[in-house]
Parts: sequence; structure tokens; C-alpha cells
Amino acid sequence: MRSEIITNFAIAILVTACGTNAASTTSTKTKTTKTTTTKVSTTTTPTNCIFTTYSDFSSYKTCSNILIQGPITVPAGSLIDLSKLATGATVTVSGNITFPHSSALTHSDFLITVGGAGITFQGDSSNPAILDGSGAGYWDGQGSNGGVAKPKFFSLKTTATSVIKNIKIVNAPVQCFSISASDTTLDSITIDDSAGDALTSTGITYAHNTDAFDVSGTNVAIINSWVHNQDDCLAIKTGTGFNFFNNTCIGGHGISIGSIGSGDIVSTVLVKNCTVENSLNGIRIKTDAGASGGSVKNVIYEDIILKNIVKATNSTDPPAMGICVRQDYNNGNPTLDPSGTIPISNLTVTNIVGTVTSNSFGTAYSTFILCTPGECSDFTFSGINITPVHTNCTNISPLPTVYRAYGAAGGVLREVDSKYYTFAAWSGDLNNLEMIGRMDGNAKWD
Repeated sequence: MRSEIITNFAIAILVTACGTNAASTTSTKTKTTKTTTTKVSTTTTPTNCIFTTYSDFSSYKTCSNILIQGPITVPAGSLIDLSKLATGATVTVSGNITFPHSSALTHSDFLITVGGAGITFQGDSSNPAILDGSGAGYWDGQGSNGGVAKPKFFSLKTTATSVIKNIKIVNAPVQCFSISASDTTLDSITIDDSAGDALTSTGITYAHNTDAFDVSGTNVAIINSWVHNQDDCLAIKTGTGFNFFNNTCIGGHGISIGSIGSGDIVSTVLVKNCTVENSLNGIRIKTDAGASGGSVKNVIYEDIILKNIVKATNSTDPPAMGICVRQDYNNGNPTLDPSGTIPISNLTVTNIVGTVTSNSFGTAYSTFILCTPGECSDFTFSGINITPVHTNCTNISPLPTVYRAYGAAGGVLREVDSKYYTFAAWSGDLNNLEMIGRMDGNAKWD
């Protein structure tokens, strides 16, 4: 879902007092008296505010410093709107805010919206902020694809060096953060949807489509955060200048770019020092089948630890994949027939280590690349150590250059056959080729 970035939240009020020209006349002499026009400029002066009940939120636009003092239970079917905060406002949340289940809400609703320029939205260090979306009342295994209507949790529309920090969100009905922002940092965010891991009678999780951070915009950083969910930990949709550092992602679909649809452009992404655990994917780029007019370029995944990348449920999702680039995405049901014209270029994947796990739900891939012919270029992989090795790379030429971090020399692999390729690294000893990925055939070296 696309949202327009709101770039100006300051409200200036200008009051002008106007005089008039007057003339007075006597019988012997005419005298003109001119009065000057005086302009008086006044502005609203924001105040310090304490909110202890839901009704207090109606005055938020006049406040420069807001303390939301919980516990507060939002009336069922109501939303918190802080979309037009005063420029430079600080909002501190102390204690719990609970959003009860309501059948009156729809997927277009957000339980809370925060917007403004130069905003600080933070939890109280002495009384942690916990926002509870009562997800169990909505979870039915279908997420936003059907079933009961489910509101999204947090719409963030901030600019001008805004900071969101020290906030814990639990039990999101579906998508958690929907971010359309610029020059904004999210720091020390906790998202805990672990209760949604419970399985339905068909063997899938009750919670679904619980993306942690869906992001569009410019210069957005997400750092030092912890997520347990059932979908993408990060999903970058469109924009430029994204940093994702020092984060832990558990239980979901990994750290993703996309899905990228027609006209979506993503550039300049750095993902670094993150851990992905018990998730369907490690790192992933996905473009929609048949999409055109967009692009993905200048992306770096660096220093990522993968722990037990696994398909853990009887879902329709594809097999588990440590590194995944695919151009056949179709809302969780890939076509296996890549199509469209969305170029992916200048992808660097460095120091990715860990494990993938195969089971009765599917054989896991350490690396899987499925590109539309001619749409993937300039891929460089180094320091890849994902075990056990099982790779499949299609329509990527030349193949990524792959090196072990300790290798004295590197080998560039050629195509093995029309579909399968090998991934390997050479330590420099012709008698000791160490394979780090292979489907079939014999490695051929330049």
C-alpha cells in the first residue's frame, strides 16, 4: 500500500490589523492625516500535555510535549490519530495502550498514526511503553488475504530528522509498521507477535501477513530492534537510502526488498549485522511476475547470521531459502516462470553464514536465484558459508563471483547447463576445490 509522505506539519497563523487612510478638511485649510498599517504576527504556542484518557488525544495539535500516561484502553472501534503533530513535538508513552478487538475496523484502518516534522516518539525508560493490538481476536490464518477484517497497526509519516524509539508492540492483527517517511530513524523497537505462532487445524499459523516494517521513502534507518512475527521482518517497497543495522528477526520471512511491482524503484540499501532465526528466508529480493517500469539497484547485505532457515508449517509458501532473488513473485505463490522487466543490479552479498533446514515441508536452498533473462546483473557474493549446500540459479549471467573470506584466489564459474549452476570457491589448491553450493554437473573454471 502506498502512502504519500506528509512533509509539512507546521501550522502558522498570521493575523494582520489593517488601518485606513483618513482625510479631514477645514474651511480654510486642507490637512491630510495618514495612518500607518501595523502588522501583528502571532503564532500558537504549543504546550506541555498529559494524556490519561482517550478523550485527551483530541487536543494533541496544540502540544509540544506530550506524556501519554497509561494504562489507557482505546474504545473499541476507535483509533489514535497523531498525524499532524506540532513541528519538533516529543511524545513519550508511559505504560500500556490497549486497542480492543473490533469488527468495525477494516484493513484500511491503522490503530495509531504518527506524523510530523522533527518528531520524537518514544517509550518511557522508567515505565516501558507497550502497545497491544489484541491480535488474537483477528487471527484466522488468512491475514490480509481474507477472513475477518483486520486493521494494520502503526502508520508512520514523519520527516526532518524524526526518531521513533524504545517502543514495544505486541499482537499486531496484520502488518505492524507501515512507514512512508523521510529522514527518520527507528531505534530499539520490539515487535512480538509470537502468540500468533499457534497452528490452525490445517497446520498454518493463526497470525499471517504480520510484516514488521513495510517501508517506503527516503533515508530511513531501522536499528537495534527485535522482531518475532510470521511474515517479512523488513519489506522495502520503494525509495532510496535505507539502513537496517543490528536487528534480530525470528519466525517470519526474513529481510526482504519487495515485492517490487510496476513502477517501484528501490536503490541504495545497506543491511548489516543482523540475525535471522527460524524463518522461511534469510535475505530476499522479490519482484512481481510480469511487472515493469521499476528497478532495484545498489543493495548490500553484509555480516548476516542465519539460524535454522526452515519451512516450519504446512503452508503454500515455497521452500526455505538462505539467499533468495526471484522474479516470479505472486503473493506467496511464485509462478516458477520469471517474467517482467524489473532490472536488479549491483547486488553485493558479503559474509552470510549459517544453516538451512530441509524437512517434510520442503527441501531448503542455501542459495536460490530465479531471474527473468537479462534482468539481473553485477551480482557479487563473498564469504558465503550456508550449510548444507543446495543451490539453484537461473538466468543470471555472468554468475556471481563467489569467494571464501579466507581464499587465496577466486574462481568465476561458468554455466553448467541451461538451468543449473554451481557455486564454489577455490582456496588456491587445484586438488582441493571446496564446494559451497552445487546442484549438478562439474564445476568449470575460468
